[in-house]
Amino acid sequence: MKSIISSALQAAEFSYQQEFHDLNHSDPNWSAWYANWLLSESEITDLLTPYFGINQLANVLNKLDGKYRSDYSNTLWSNLFAAEIANHIREQQ
Repeated sequence: MKSIISSALQAAEFSYQQEFHDLNHSDPNWSAWYANWLLSESEITDLLTPYFGINQLANVLNKLDGKYRSDYSNTLWSNLFAAEIANHIREQQ
């Protein structure tokens, strides 16, 4: 499950960069965009929608971003995020 989520996060990153390639500043709404994309356009939509709404997933992504920046910056971000999202899903099952 983690590798599928990680791949979807990387696809979201690619799609985000394609859409916002000229954005040369920090985007405070990045997590909402990612959450919406993951829940509506990704290959894991069916996996995520029973456990997350857009706002809930955006909040999780923001928290994970803070965790990543403070403690895990030498880890591939999509792997950390995927592990945490997979854990959340397992806890809800």
